[in-house]
Amino acid sequence: MTGRARSHGRIGGNVDGGEKFL
Repeated sequence: MTGRARSHGRIGGNVDGGEKFL
């Protein structure tokens, strides 16, 4: 899941306080 992870935060990207997990 690469994109804005607002609910997840960890899965996706660093967009809204999300860490670059993948």
